Amino acid sequence: MQFRKDQDVANEIWDFYLARKGSYEAFEWKNPLDNQTYTVRFAQDNLDRTVMWKMVYQFGIELVEVI
Repeated sequence: MQFRKDQDVANEIWDFYLARKGSYEAFEWKNPLDNQTYTVRFAQDNLDRTVMWKMVYQFGIELVEVI
């Protein structure tokens, strides 16, 4: 998933990522395409953010389903 958000929303996503300890802790995610809830974790232990114009934060997140 690719995101382009303002600083407040980007910080909320960043904080959530840190609280899960990167890819360590699984969480529930509702897929907007099929409206189903999945247990997933982050695929990587690093989350890179790009700041554009000191206002917009862009980053990509890959999730892996936990079975």
